[in-house]
Amino acid sequence: VFGMHSGSGAGDQFEDLDGCPDPDNDNDGVFDGEDDCPLVAGTTNGCPDQDQDGTVDEEDLCPEVFGLPRAFGCPDQDHDGVPDQEDLCPDQPAPIDEVGAERDGCPRSVFLTKDAIVLTEHIPFELGSATLLEPSYRLLDRIVAILLAHPQITSLEVAGHTDSVGRDPDNQNLSLERAQAVVQYLTVQGVARERLKPQGYGENSPSNTNRTERGRTENRRVAFLILQQSTLQKNTRLGPVWPQARPGADPAGDPGKLTVRVAGGYWADVYLDGVRLNKGAPFEDLAVSAGAHELRAVNPRQFINWHKIVVVENGQSVELRVPVDPR
Repeated sequence: VFGMHSGSGAGDQFEDLDGCPDPDNDNDGVFDGEDDCPLVAGTTNGCPDQDQDGTVDEEDLCPEVFGLPRAFGCPDQDHDGVPDQEDLCPDQPAPIDEVGAERDGCPRSVFLTKDAIVLTEHIPFELGSATLLEPSYRLLDRIVAILLAHPQITSLEVAGHTDSVGRDPDNQNLSLERAQAVVQYLTVQGVARERLKPQGYGENSPSNTNRTERGRTENRRVAFLILQQSTLQKNTRLGPVWPQARPGADPAGDPGKLTVRVAGGYWADVYLDGVRLNKGAPFEDLAVSAGAHELRAVNPRQFINWHKIVVVENGQSVELRVPVDPR
């Protein structure tokens, strides 16, 4: 009987006809049944890992430099999962659970996760009122930008919460009115109203104790929970989440042409209506349907993270230039 690979039940094209079992074909000390690379000697799960950082060379963006698995095998001094060479703030950690093309390694007060839009600051209102104070606009404008850049978020709960001071019915009403005030602001700034679901929870869902002033301050908040998303595509390298193809607004009319340019020596991955194009910028005369389109150009290594809504009228040729940061 010819010798076979002990765990496969069939030949593995390595000395299968020598009459002997071959439990460790590559002699790296990892038995073939547990070896992800049974024909190539290695140290990490049996695969080559020349910098011995636990990320196999095939998946390691920095195969010759010791790094962190969370950062694709590259150095990451602030341990935020963004490789130092792509991190705009290498000594200031970004939120670990942030997703989206906006993730550049920098801390921020508003960011997107897979389940929510998270705020590290509170949206300020007048005391006991649903009237927004001016400092809230900076936070809300950031939420607008995220929603416009991520049309795959089709349903977002805007949840108002209060502390336990006062009557329960009054707190319930106030929390809903504040949620509605936020929805009104987002809508005026261009977010489709049907994507937003205001909800008031009053004092019923505290995030902290109501026994201290600090705790009560934490409980007076507006939260943003993603209820529904369209089918997604995920770019595992950059971490962003993208929607499937969607038609541009008002697509009637003859197709037009789109030209995207960047400065000499620069390039970027391009996403049109959330779908990554096979070609990157710069490019000329790309045929596009008439109407509004979401255009994004991304290249973290060259500090490009650009977004624009472009309108292509009937048969029009549109030329755009991607701004770059020559740091």
